[in-house]
Amino acid sequence: MSRGVRMRGTLDARTLEAMPRQAFVERSARLSLDPTRRVRCRQIHGGGTMNLRKRVALFAVFFLFAAFACGGCWVTYYEPRQNLERLLAKDDERIEVSSMTIYGQQQEIKITDPASLAYLSRAFRLAVNEGYIPKHSGYYTYSATMRFGSVGTVNVGIDTPDEIDGMTIATPLDTFGDPLYYWAKFPQPMPELVADALKKMRRPP
Repeated sequence: MSRGVRMRGTLDARTLEAMPRQAFVERSARLSLDPTRRVRCRQIHGGGTMNLRKRVALFAVFFLFAAFACGGCWVTYYEPRQNLERLLAKDDERIEVSSMTIYGQQQEIKITDPASLAYLSRAFRLAVNEGYIPKHSGYYTYSATMRFGSVGTVNVGIDTPDEIDGMTIATPLDTFGDPLYYWAKFPQPMPELVADALKKMRRPP
């Protein structure tokens, strides 16, 4: 075999020029018939393809999880708060309260009937922003959970004065700053369940 011919590794241009044709054919045949070389090549190329597929699959799973988490966070947290802000700001006539539960003073008052909820939605839509110091406040304070759809709730603080029918709503409660207070006057005629809720809030057990 001519000088410059290597038994292992790849063949460069100088080696091909120095190698006689017959030796080149024999060398190529031995390399092609080497089973360990073929297996090693398959392992290298196959492993690279497998690793790429795994990376793509992991990225797809991570992307779907992130999208699902962001969507769930929006539906359950941000959307109800945005609906409350738009309701109090009179921005959207289509926003309606779908349920309201009042907690405090050893009581749990639920308002779920459509007539009372429609009445509360109209009253909250006409609420007046009183800033950071409420002008209408009662002796007892409560917290309430409001729902605007099938998923997600928003918590507010409420109280009701004795001398006039209505509610003072404090929102937001889940921030480091002070909440804003909105006064919602309840005009007559008032649904029976709403009047009963005000009575229970003013005279807790």
